[in-house]
Amino acid sequence: MKKKLVIELESYQYQLLLKQCNARGWSIAGYLIWIAQQESKRIEQGVN
Repeated sequence: MKKKLVIELESYQYQLLLKQCNARGWSIAGYLIWIAQQESKRIEQGVN
């Protein structure tokens, strides 16, 4: 399931990544960490 999430994130989020980073002034690494945190919360809520 983690592999599927990673693939979906890469394909779906990556095209928006640069636009959102530029708009918000975030670094790519910082934004990827934020995405990972949001996905982790969703997974935890889904499991619980």
